[in-house]
Amino acid sequence: MKPVYVVLTFCTIFCVGMSLEMADRLETCAPIPDLDVFGPTLLNASRGLGLVNIVEGYNTNIARGIEGANVVPGSHFQVHISPALYVFVPLLWIWSKTLLPLLVSSIAFIAATALVIFFYARKVWKDEWAAAGLAVVFLLHPSVHGLVFSGFHELTFCAPFLLIFIWKMEEGDRRWVAGSLLAMIAFREDITITTATVAAIAAVSGIKSRRWRLGLEVFVVSVAYTAVALTLLHRYDLSHGGSGWAQDSLVFSGRWRDLVSSYRLWALGVIFLPLLLVPLKGWRQLAPVAPWVAIMWQSHWWAHQSPISHYTTPVVICVFAATIAALRNTRRRRSILAVMAAAAVVLSLTIFKDIWQRQDSRWHTAMYDWPPLSVAELALLKNTIIPAIEGQGSVAASQALTPLLAPHVHEPFLQQIMAAKLLEQGKFNTIVLYTGNGFPNEDDKRRALQILSSCYRPVIGRNGDRLFLLVRRPCV
Repeated sequence: MKPVYVVLTFCTIFCVGMSLEMADRLETCAPIPDLDVFGPTLLNASRGLGLVNIVEGYNTNIARGIEGANVVPGSHFQVHISPALYVFVPLLWIWSKTLLPLLVSSIAFIAATALVIFFYARKVWKDEWAAAGLAVVFLLHPSVHGLVFSGFHELTFCAPFLLIFIWKMEEGDRRWVAGSLLAMIAFREDITITTATVAAIAAVSGIKSRRWRLGLEVFVVSVAYTAVALTLLHRYDLSHGGSGWAQDSLVFSGRWRDLVSSYRLWALGVIFLPLLLVPLKGWRQLAPVAPWVAIMWQSHWWAHQSPISHYTTPVVICVFAATIAALRNTRRRRSILAVMAAAAVVLSLTIFKDIWQRQDSRWHTAMYDWPPLSVAELALLKNTIIPAIEGQGSVAASQALTPLLAPHVHEPFLQQIMAAKLLEQGKFNTIVLYTGNGFPNEDDKRRALQILSSCYRPVIGRNGDRLFLLVRRPCV
C-alpha cells in the first residue's frame, strides 16, 4: 500500500470517528463551545438575514453604551471579518434541521491539514513513509483533538492554508502564497499576526536570494490588513462583551508567580510535544508562534491558556512546520516519529479520558459549569418541547440547549448569562430554560428567575425539574 493511501485511511477514520462523537454530543446537549453563536448566525444567513445574531448585536451595543430598546440582532462582522463563513451556508440549505454539517466541515478541514503535512514533509524529507508517519502523529495529537471538541471556529479553518502558506513562502511561490493568504484572511482577520511574522522571517533569511522581496511584500500586506481590520472593528472594545474581556485576558496582571504556573508549563508542553523529542533546528518556522504563545502565557482567560482550544491553531501548525524542518537531516527520523505517536496517544487518552469512555467530560464541565441532561430530560426535550416550538420566532433558549434547538426556531437567544436584561425588555414570547446552566453570579441568577416567575408561566416543567418551557404572560 502506498503511504498516501495510509494517510487517506487515517484521515477517513479520523473524520468518521470524530463526526460520530460530535453528533452524539450535539444530540445530548453536551457543551460544544460557541456553536450556540455560530449555529444561529449561519442559520440566519441561510434564511437570507445575513451573518447576524442577537448575542453579538447585544454585546456590541452594550460596549457602545447603548441599552434598552435598541438591542437588535447584530452582524458577526462587528466582531470578526469572516466572509468565508458564507461558504457553509449551502450546507444548512440541504440539512436545515441540524448543525452537524458545520461540525463535520470543521473536522474535514483538520483532516485536510494532515494531508498537507504529508505532502510538505514528503517534499522536504524525500521519505514518503516518514511523511505519512508525521501526518498520523498530527491526527493523534491532543491539541488537534481539542480543535475538534472546541466546536466550530474560524481559526480552525485557517489550519491547512497556514501550513501551505509557510511551505510556499519557503519555496518563494507567489501564487500559492497569495491564494493561501487570501483564504486565511477571509476566515479570520487576526491570522495576519502569524503571516506577518512568517513573512518577516522569510524576508530576513532570504536577503541573499530573491525571496526577500516576497517576504517584504507579504509582511507589508499583513501588517496593513491587521491595522485596518482592527481599526474598523475596534475589536477589543466591542467583542466578547466589551473592554472588560480585553482587560481580563490580554493585560498582564503584574502577578509574576502566575506566569510560571505548572498548568501553563504543562499546556505549552502538550502543544510543543513533537519538538520536545527532536533537536530544535526549525527555529524559523517556530518563531511565528511567539505572539500567540505570549497571549497564552499571560492571559487569564481559560480559552487562551488551554492546550486544547481553537486559539492554539496557529501554534500547532507552526510546531509541525518546525518539526519538518528539524527532522530534515535526521537519520533516526522514523524512530522519533514512532515515539511521538505513542506520546500523542497517551496524552490524548489522558486529557480526554472521560470523552473516550463516553462519560461526562470534566474538561467541558469545568468550562461551562453545568451538569448533563438526563435520559428523561432529553426525551422530554426532543419529544415534547421541540414540537411545541417548531417554527416559532421570538424564542429564547439556555446556552446548553441552543445548538439542538436553533434549527427548529426563528432565532434563539444564545447566552443565559445575559437573559435578565433582555427579559426585562420583553424580547421573547417563549423561553426554554435549563436551570443547570451556570450564571456569572447569584445576583444575575436571582434577577433572571424573578423576571421569569413574574412574567412567564410554565407550560412544561414542575417544581424540582431542571427543564422548562415557559410562555409570556402580563407581568405581575
